[in-house]
Amino acid sequence: VSDVNKLASFVSVQPNYSLTNRAVEKELQPLCVDQGIGMILYSPMGGGILSGKYEGSVPEGSRGADEPAVAEKAQRFQNGVNQLKDIAEQLDKTPAQVSLNWIINRPAVSSAIMGVSRLEQLQENVGAVDWKLSEEHMKLLSDAFPA
Repeated sequence: VSDVNKLASFVSVQPNYSLTNRAVEKELQPLCVDQGIGMILYSPMGGGILSGKYEGSVPEGSRGADEPAVAEKAQRFQNGVNQLKDIAEQLDKTPAQVSLNWIINRPAVSSAIMGVSRLEQLQENVGAVDWKLSEEHMKLLSDAFPA
């Protein structure tokens, strides 16, 4: 049994982590950094909230239309999404690209699982890689979406 315990170790975890859900930063992320464990994230777009599509009304056929909690969360994070949009405009990127770039460059993040419903969304999301937000933009986003 002791030999098995020596061999068994975690190499990754799969938390829900995005600008709209930063709870992992309190305990899980520091543990992952300390132990060399990677985080493979799900819902890195906060249920679509970080795409900016929930400004004003809830689009028909969206997750927010089917799940009232998503629409409520979108309303709660509207100020943060406005900051996200401002940064995206400054960088000539989309809000989705900026929010994904923020998350994939966080400590211990190995990858992010992105769900898309259209090819255009996948193509847009690919634009989140091969560049990095400035420290100033990273901080502005962290401040706009408090943990």
